[in-house]
Amino acid sequence: MRTEYDDIRFTTNFSMGEMMKSALFPEVAAAMKPEEYHKQNMFLLAVLILQPVRTYFNMIINVDSGLRIDGLNGLVGGSTTSLHPEGKAADIYPENRSALRDIFFYIKDELRGRWGELKYVENENGGFIHVALPHFGKEPFCSATYIDGSVEYFKVLE
Repeated sequence: MRTEYDDIRFTTNFSMGEMMKSALFPEVAAAMKPEEYHKQNMFLLAVLILQPVRTYFNMIINVDSGLRIDGLNGLVGGSTTSLHPEGKAADIYPENRSALRDIFFYIKDELRGRWGELKYVENENGGFIHVALPHFGKEPFCSATYIDGSVEYFKVLE
């Protein structure tokens, strides 16, 4: 579903519109009207994290879930402490899902300091990466959840 935000470019490869999509609730997502601070947060997420990943791996990075306002976060079962409603978080996956783990470790190691939450999630669909900007008052967090249900936590602060 095309919106007025699809033509607003944040970077070479990321538009505001794609940071506001929802596969489960496209009508709700299309009706969202972001405020200025949402736009600024989405811009920072695209510039500081998403575009560097896209450029380094030279492959399409899909945003499965970005901004979630106007009830969308609740509809998708998002946490009440989620940074999606502020435009500070995105769930992403590459066109080539076999690169998911490499992308996770690239963000973890090479983009350290640019993110505050980083989660690698394997699932029956191939998985995704949840990444969020740093947020005052929230400790940085990094984990990986594997298809077998095991979870690995990574040290963030040295």
